[in-house]
Amino acid sequence: MMEIGILLVLGLLSFVFPVFRLPSPTGPVPVGTTVLPPDDPLGLTLQIWYPTQDSAGYPRAWYAPVGGGRRNKIFRWIRTAARLDAPPSRSGSFPVLVYVNSYGGTRWENTALLQELASHGFVVAAGDQPSGVLDGVDLAAPMDFSTEDSYAETMRRIPVKLRAQVRAASQVLDRLTKLNAQPGSRFFGRFDMTHAGIIGFSFGGATAAEAAVTDRRFRASLNMDGLTFGEAARFGPPHPYLEMSDGSSLPTDAERQSSDPAVSILARVLDENERHTRANFARNGGYYLTISGSQHPNFSDYPILVPWRRMNGAGPIDPARAGEIVRYWAVGFFRATLQGGKMPGSTVDPEVKLESWPPPDRNPASSNQAAPANPVAEPR
Repeated sequence: MMEIGILLVLGLLSFVFPVFRLPSPTGPVPVGTTVLPPDDPLGLTLQIWYPTQDSAGYPRAWYAPVGGGRRNKIFRWIRTAARLDAPPSRSGSFPVLVYVNSYGGTRWENTALLQELASHGFVVAAGDQPSGVLDGVDLAAPMDFSTEDSYAETMRRIPVKLRAQVRAASQVLDRLTKLNAQPGSRFFGRFDMTHAGIIGFSFGGATAAEAAVTDRRFRASLNMDGLTFGEAARFGPPHPYLEMSDGSSLPTDAERQSSDPAVSILARVLDENERHTRANFARNGGYYLTISGSQHPNFSDYPILVPWRRMNGAGPIDPARAGEIVRYWAVGFFRATLQGGKMPGSTVDPEVKLESWPPPDRNPASSNQAAPANPVAEPR
């Protein structure tokens, strides 16, 4: 009886307060989603969001899987706009995007964004992240910059975890390729595998940038408020790349000079990341977008699901407004790079600072074959 009462209260709160309310997709096509069991060497579950047709009669999908325990049953109150197992649209094939979640996050942590992309004609797939121990590294061990020793240990683990997640992202693309080629698959011929991109949040953003360097099937990449490591830090993605950043990505002088190692080490990490990020943009071209008033959680669903700032760590910007900006620019970027559209104009959102670098001439010896310019901006 107590559990029923709790669920009734939560249900009532979801109507009184903006709790567990995801924004509706703004694109012209309805969205379907499906969850596929593991079918890869890593044994990872795959979820796909996609343009659908004839979605009436198919239930709205839960936000997250419902398992045992009182807390997890709260998710029964959260429904998305995506229709579970609805048939995919038969009107052509669609560019594909692989989503990579944050460090310790979930494949559904950015459902508002993923179903928004699907409503604009993209297929988006997200797999669970690899777990366990690899090369002596616990892939679930947290990042820790609180002391010099913990910082050194974190930096030892990161290349291993990054390699595992890049491999998982590539295997998601492998599975989409397989589904697209199988005559008996419901997705047969529905994916445009020649126009693939990758997107990630936090450490998932680092994974997206690294996968774009190591797996050239990804033709565009979006890093949402993640640091970069590995080859992506050294050289940067060689193709269209957008990095989103919160409004406090640079440390202050007081933080750099702090006697607290947890503060000064993080400042050092952020400064180093900023240096190689800008060097790579100058080398390869790309876009650097900063959202004033945002904080790290604003690049996920968390401020929507937990709207109280004291609890969610979001910035002073209105959470709904921050999410709107993230979704708008993500759609605009992939529309420009994978669908032949135009990049949004740099002044459409007053909260946004957009810096852009033109791509280099990849063939400087030829005066007739200059590299294509960055996509032309269009007004909102």
